[in-house]
Amino acid sequence: MTFREVHVNEVKEVLRVWLGTPGSRPPGLRTIAAHCGVDRKTARRYVEAAQAADLQRTDRVDALNDGLIGAVIEAVRPGPPERTRVRLGPAAGVQRTRSPRGWPLLWAICCTSFAR
Repeated sequence: MTFREVHVNEVKEVLRVWLGTPGSRPPGLRTIAAHCGVDRKTARRYVEAAQAADLQRTDRVDALNDGLIGAVIEAVRPGPPERTRVRLGPAAGVQRTRSPRGWPLLWAICCTSFAR
């Protein structure tokens, strides 16, 4: 997944349109996405995150407070990639080698016994 910023105004607009106008039929995700200029899957992620934060379709637009918007943004924001490398110092028995393509790699030889 590539990095994409999540804008507060974009989230507010999607949720405002999702709540709809009282007395009229609420719009679907395709209509919301077309109106707000986002992908329908993005609109669905925003709506599902808002529903997880206890926003109901029967709520008024006043329910869109900063706390709810912050919870939605936290839920949909992509996190940093998982760290799989462990940094080890020379005392842990690290040997520098090169991969078949010539890139430097760090290989841990044996970390079961340490000289202290």
